[in-house]
Amino acid sequence: MKIFMKLVSVLLLALFFFVPLRPAAASNGQMDGQVIFGQFFTLKSGDTMNGNLLVFGGSATIEKNATVNGSVVLFGGTLTVDGSVNGDVAVTGGA
Repeated sequence: MKIFMKLVSVLLLALFFFVPLRPAAASNGQMDGQVIFGQFFTLKSGDTMNGNLLVFGGSATIEKNATVNGSVVLFGGTLTVDGSVNGDVAVTGGA
């Protein structure tokens, strides 16, 4: 079990170094997929995200009438979905 946890830790650290970071921003209500580290993310009502949402150690809210055309994955945080997700939803170590 310790070896597995070390392997997962190393993989997550590698993700931090190799995933390009950029702030979450919307233009005309359309967004590409996002990777969020330790922050709050809200997809506003009427907005659409075309791609996956991946949140590490933060919280995400998909408001009513907002749509994610992809999957939502959250590690260690809180996910609230009042809108639509046209993909899979997975929460690990969170609510």
